[in-house]
Amino acid sequence: MPPILTFVIGVGASLTSLNQIAASGGTMQALIVDTGSSDPGGDFLAALKKINTSPALGCQYAIPAPPSGPPDYTKVNVELTPENSTPTALKHVADASGCTPTGGGWFYDNNTKPQQIILCGSTCTSINNGVSVEVDVVLGCASIG
Repeated sequence: MPPILTFVIGVGASLTSLNQIAASGGTMQALIVDTGSSDPGGDFLAALKKINTSPALGCQYAIPAPPSGPPDYTKVNVELTPENSTPTALKHVADASGCTPTGGGWFYDNNTKPQQIILCGSTCTSINNGVSVEVDVVLGCASIG
């Protein structure tokens, strides 16, 4: 997967060659808006909404630098805050095998030299279901896990 995902929206009747660009950008398939449809503006908006709720978004995060000193990877937490709700801290698991369908959580891309935080599949799915959710990486307190 590329470090920055590329979403492609094609506007026209026959733009399937754009799938190659989308595939190279890690999103696999272009979204095509046919100008001959009864509501091309609505179709374009629907394509934008599909991108906004894509499971490809929001599942990997860079680890922020601490305000001072070296990072302490045992003092990192991930919090989810649904719109108009209170934050919930996610459980840190050792790796993808520690993820459960109902428990969710997060893990590092590399436990020895972490570069990214990766959300478990069930957590990723839950935050990309079309409901507005804020994801925060919080430093300074012992990881919950």
